Amino acid sequence: MRRKIFVFLLVVMVMVVLGGVAQAEKVKLRWMFHDSGPAIEKAVAAIYEKFIKINPDIEISIEYVPWEVAMQTVMTMVKGNTLPDMGRVWPVGRRPFRENSLVRHE
Repeated sequence: MRRKIFVFLLVVMVMVVLGGVAQAEKVKLRWMFHDSGPAIEKAVAAIYEKFIKINPDIEISIEYVPWEVAMQTVMTMVKGNTLPDMGRVWPVGRRPFRENSLVRHE
């Protein structure tokens, strides 16, 4: 009986250890902005720092795309299936997304 209990506890400990290893892997996200500049980059950095403190298991790569080529870049990403996980689009910039059935919610 003691042996069965020992084996059971050993199996539970192994599962806990392996479960902890599996949970240690960080989630990686891409966050894209269609503009940059000192004010925007400062605001994004502040948001990023607060988010990371609350969510240390999430890693975010921030990408800035110049406004002049933002729509072309995004549509190229759509065609290549390489869209970022998060992004920002101004209301006037939503039209191409609606026209191509790429928007779920507005």
